[in-house]
Amino acid sequence: MNTREIGQKAESFAFEVLKKGGMLLLRKNYVTPYGEADAIFRDGEEYVFVEVKARKHMTYGTPAQAVTKSKMKRYLQIAQYYFLQNSIEDYAVRFDVVEVYTMCEPPVVNHIKNAFDFSDFGEFY
Repeated sequence: MNTREIGQKAESFAFEVLKKGGMLLLRKNYVTPYGEADAIFRDGEEYVFVEVKARKHMTYGTPAQAVTKSKMKRYLQIAQYYFLQNSIEDYAVRFDVVEVYTMCEPPVVNHIKNAFDFSDFGEFY
């Protein structure tokens, strides 16, 4: 299985875990001029932008450690684009990372809510 196939399998597994936890999947693989969000969910009143990261070993750290500051900034831009494109003005938003450890069978999922801190990026509109 190549890296892309592993990533797609990890995303599918992560999305099922989130749905079983009561979250509503709105979009997956949402592509914008700013990049792609792995998924957009609703969790109660919150819109949740989800980045899924998978690892088959820990050589390069945890999956969440692979979410760089530039990736976080892209997610901020993707969210802004989503709200503008869908004429959504009143919203609560959060950014989650879902770690999928594929060295286990079944894979182990770690859902990190509010994983991104945008204090360095200015005001979110």
